[in-house]
Amino acid sequence: MANKTEKPTQKKLQDASKKGQILKSRDLTISVIMLVGTLYLGYVFDVHHIMSILEYILDHNAKPDIWDYFKAMGVGWLKTNIPFLLVCMFTTILVSWFQSKMQLATEAVKFKFDSLNPVNGLKRIFGLKTVKEFVKAILYIVFFALAIKVFWSNHKSLLFKTLDGDIISLLSDWGEMLFLLILYCLGSMIIVLIFDFIAEYFLFMKDMKMDKQEVKREYKEQEGNPEIKSKRRERIRKFFLGNLFKMNSSLQKINSLRVKTQKSRIKTII
Repeated sequence: MANKTEKPTQKKLQDASKKGQILKSRDLTISVIMLVGTLYLGYVFDVHHIMSILEYILDHNAKPDIWDYFKAMGVGWLKTNIPFLLVCMFTTILVSWFQSKMQLATEAVKFKFDSLNPVNGLKRIFGLKTVKEFVKAILYIVFFALAIKVFWSNHKSLLFKTLDGDIISLLSDWGEMLFLLILYCLGSMIIVLIFDFIAEYFLFMKDMKMDKQEVKREYKEQEGNPEIKSKRRERIRKFFLGNLFKMNSSLQKINSLRVKTQKSRIKTII
C-alpha cells in the first residue's frame, strides 16, 4: 500500500464501480429515507382516518363483529402503509442510483471467497473506517442531544398542556410533536453527514490509489505497448524523411535543368 501513490484513472474508477466499489454514504441514504418518510407521514398520511378507527374502537358502546373489525383494520393498514412503503422504496432506489451515477454493479453480486478471509476481517476491524465510524457515532450522540435539548426548550410547555385533553387529542398533539422532534434530529445530522461524506471520499480515493506499475500496465492495455508505438513512430518518421530527401533531390535536379535551359537560350540569342 505504501507504493500506491498515483491517483486512480478513470478506467480504474469505472472498473471499481462495476464491482460495487463506489463513493457512497449509507447514512445519507438512510437520512433521506427518514426525511421523505417523515414528511409523508406528516403531510400526506391520513391521520384522521386512523384516529377515527381508534375512536371507534375505544367507544364503549360499540360492539363490532370480530371479523368486520379485522377486515376494517386490514383495509385501513393497506391503505395507509402500502403508499408509505412504496415512497420509501422509490426513495432508496433513487438515492442509490444518484450516488452510483446510474451505473449498475454487475460484478458485485458475485460471491467472493476473500470476504471469508479472517485477515481481511481484522483489517476492517482495525482500519481507518472503524475509527471514522466511532467518531461519527460520538458526533451523532452529541448533535442528537443538542437537538433534543433545543426541542425541549421550545416545546416543554406544550407537552404539559396536552395532558389535560382527551386521549384522541393527546395522541394527535404528541404525534405532531414527534414529527417536529424527528425533523430537529434530521436537521442536526447535516454536519455529521458532511463529515461522513468527506471522510468517505478520502478513504475511497485512498483505496483506489494505484502504483506506477498499475498505471503503466493500464496504459499498455489502452494505448498499446509504448516500445512498439515508439518503433512504429520511428519507421513513419524515417519514411517521411526519406520521401522528403527524394523530393529535395528531385527539386534540385529540376532547378539545375531549368538553369541550364535558360543559359542555353541566352547563348542562342547572343
